[in-house]
Amino acid sequence: MIAFARAESWVDPEVQALAGISDEELQKFTNPPEYTGQGGTVPQPEYNPDGYHPKMPEETLKALIKMPDEMVAKQFSEPRPPALMNKKERAKKRGGD
Repeated sequence: MIAFARAESWVDPEVQALAGISDEELQKFTNPPEYTGQGGTVPQPEYNPDGYHPKMPEETLKALIKMPDEMVAKQFSEPRPPALMNKKERAKKRGGD
């Protein structure tokens, strides 16, 4: 079972300050209205060659688009909130030294 940290732990205070996000705004972002979902009935969008895409090979992107949400969550989730990592770990995750 995944242990969830408090929502505030996911927000780096330095980034909050640099982005000009007030504590009141942060409360709205970290406590959104409840979402009931649609039971997985909303299909993934088709690949759109004219749309905005992350910089990766086209075939990789197409494969990612087809992945079920559960698989994406399992393979790409980071269980530790960035605000709880030390600066060296955050820099390494961003590709820095």
